Amino acid sequence: MLELDFTADTLPPAIRRLFELNGYDVRENIHIHGAQVDLIAESKASPFAPTIYIEATVEYVSNTKYAKDLTKFALLQKQDASCVCLLISSNGFTAEVRERATATGIKTMTYTELFRSFEKFSYYADRILEDRELKQFENSYEEPFFDDSNGHERATDWIMSWASDNSTDRRWIIVLGEYGTGKTALTQVIQRRLVEKYRKSPDEPIPLRIELRDFSRQFDSRTLLHHFLDTNGLTHISIDFLLQLIRTGRVILLLDGYDEMAQFLNTRERRACLSALADLASGGAKGVLTSRPNYFTESEEFHVFEALYKMFKDNEYYISKSDEGYLETERCVDIAVTRLLLNRFERVLQDLSPAQTLALVERKLKDDLAGQGIVISILKSVFRTISGENRSLSGKPVIITYLLDLIDELKAQPEEEMNGNPRVLGEWFIYKMIIDRLMLRDQKRTPGIEPKIRRACLHQLAIIISQRDVRVATDSVFYSIIDQEFRAHLRVLDADHRVSERISLFENLRSSATLTRSTENSQAGWAFSHNSLREYLVAEYFIGKCRARDFPDIKVPISEPMKSFVASMDRSVIESCISSITAVWPYREAKPSLGNYVCLLWEAFGRLGDGQKTDSVLKKFGGGDLLMDSIRVQEISFNINNLSSNKISINMRNSEVSRLSFGALDLSNSAFENSLLDSILFSDCNLTSSSFDGSLIYECDFSNCVFEGASFKALAEKPCIYVSINGSRVYLEGNNAYGYLKYQGAIVDEIDDYFVYGHHPKFDIVAKILEKLAEQPLREIRGLTQRGVARDDPPFAREFVDFMIRKGMVEVIRAEAVRTTPIGRELVTEFVHERLPEPFSEFLEQRR
Repeated sequence: MLELDFTADTLPPAIRRLFELNGYDVRENIHIHGAQVDLIAESKASPFAPTIYIEATVEYVSNTKYAKDLTKFALLQKQDASCVCLLISSNGFTAEVRERATATGIKTMTYTELFRSFEKFSYYADRILEDRELKQFENSYEEPFFDDSNGHERATDWIMSWASDNSTDRRWIIVLGEYGTGKTALTQVIQRRLVEKYRKSPDEPIPLRIELRDFSRQFDSRTLLHHFLDTNGLTHISIDFLLQLIRTGRVILLLDGYDEMAQFLNTRERRACLSALADLASGGAKGVLTSRPNYFTESEEFHVFEALYKMFKDNEYYISKSDEGYLETERCVDIAVTRLLLNRFERVLQDLSPAQTLALVERKLKDDLAGQGIVISILKSVFRTISGENRSLSGKPVIITYLLDLIDELKAQPEEEMNGNPRVLGEWFIYKMIIDRLMLRDQKRTPGIEPKIRRACLHQLAIIISQRDVRVATDSVFYSIIDQEFRAHLRVLDADHRVSERISLFENLRSSATLTRSTENSQAGWAFSHNSLREYLVAEYFIGKCRARDFPDIKVPISEPMKSFVASMDRSVIESCISSITAVWPYREAKPSLGNYVCLLWEAFGRLGDGQKTDSVLKKFGGGDLLMDSIRVQEISFNINNLSSNKISINMRNSEVSRLSFGALDLSNSAFENSLLDSILFSDCNLTSSSFDGSLIYECDFSNCVFEGASFKALAEKPCIYVSINGSRVYLEGNNAYGYLKYQGAIVDEIDDYFVYGHHPKFDIVAKILEKLAEQPLREIRGLTQRGVARDDPPFAREFVDFMIRKGMVEVIRAEAVRTTPIGRELVTEFVHERLPEPFSEFLEQRR
């Protein structure tokens, strides 16, 4: 809500800011012919726009007050007949004043009315409310539920209540749900209902819904808002004004599909995007962010500011104004990321219950009993197993929607074909059936393309759209696919017929029932009607290639739904894929893309039964050894649930590895030499005698690891790691990281003990005593042992001073004072230059 508690001093600046944000030059306290005018606003956009003369008051304007301003306005109207005279009150007007003002050509507005006049969301609101498809969808929408540790409530009711509650400290809500649970549909319905409330009462906030899947590269907050304004016909609204609306609570942000954006980004880019979201979340902003689970993890809590500040402090760098600004920016990002990730308030969206599913199907097909029977029969038969539990796919709104859309094709299918089906009914079977039915619809409509070639075209289209820089399929994308898949056919045609045939094929393919028109990023084109169709087609393509022992090097993110689809395939198909990979595994150095297939089949490896676990399958590839060298892998997790033992010895030499988890495993004697290791979770692992020599280690988490004998020599670059120190997660890089590793028992390149024993829990006490002696050779013993950080452990501080006395580094001048000796001054000077003399390292080593 807007702040209306103005004073005579704060109201004029607030009005001025409002006009400036909307393209006006504004002057204050101007005298015109002896009359003082509070504000004069002139449009920057149009030299012919009338000048606006503004009087501002915090009084409730009665006839008496109005009479005083009328004289002034009459003078201004006489001098400039085209001007606009505007009287603004933060507390309102009597009805008589409103009537008199209208009769004399003077506009009266409260501050709230002025603010609303600049919002200009009418076009946007009309478009949302007049969207027939969205209205029909809402009318048949089956209300989903949140079911989590915070309770069991209807999702839409809970969010609408939260949106209207200005007292809550839960400013941002993260809605989590697996694929197909209806997160996107939920934001669409919430958007429409909030717009309806806004239309009925302008005091209500307006929702801005942004699909984050439109962004495959990092963005800032302004880019995000520009995208919304451009794609919703609101370019007349300034970004600065929109930001003010957001931060004053006039807007609720609905940001859908964080996971679909994040899968294209590396860790630094994800952090930059989180920074942008955090920027939007600042102040009084409220918003909802949707994502699949597991995209908000500790790997994204990048406390960069602490590391930067420590680097500047430890190296005693001069910090300029620009440096301070940079550090402050990183500090703000860390705080914001913490707010979004650590202190987030999550709700978990559940699939529809069996009763809800039945009600939805009966409502959608109320006049089609035969259709109801077919759809319900299919839904009842579809199950998949997750962690030993049977979870029905029948509650996924996306599955139900597909089946309802295909009801005519399903009814036309022979009964024996409907009933004779694969041994396992899961995602793979359901999506194959959906794609088959949609393609049959295409074939009946335009039979000019063979089904096999049409499928190949859809595969290529899915792969292209799944790549980082392509979000929609434009005409040129279709033509590139046509030229590839129909080259033999087109080659035999003369030039004129080739042109017309290409156009005909283009019209045929773009009208596929699997596709929908899209204008993402203001670029017209086509996309799959649901992301899960695209993901299934990519998985189907890869599995087909795998079974044919053809492993093309295509860089497409392997998503969790893709893994889930593949894991639900018939066991014989999974085993066929394993056989293919096993056959070419000895040649993996020439086929680094094999890692993509391992990622895709990861869940499937653990679902073969007969006591087989993921590591059992991997050992088949390596002839009994766990060999994953010379490949690229990402987004997989080794954990005790999918392994036959807590102890594995793995070879990942010469590999590119990102976002893997080895949580709490015994990895002793493993090999990671000459690899690129990006954002790997090694926390709580036993790394005894493992080798990381020659690798590039970037933002890997080594918290609470055992490093005895682990080797980190000749690294490609100085490492960047996370560790746990005194229960806190700390970012270390360069010599500080090397020092930590060596202190914990690892083998590293030669490094001064200063960086090694810098991780001794009492090092700060030693450092402060030596720094004080470097500043002034004569020191009071009490000051060295009982002040500053020495107060944390005075006996230890006194023990160190006594040690220096015994070694002749300092001499006692009087009972309560010491002074450095020539030997001591030399050693202290070494320490100041980040070199730790042997006596000090021995002292600290003996007290570990």
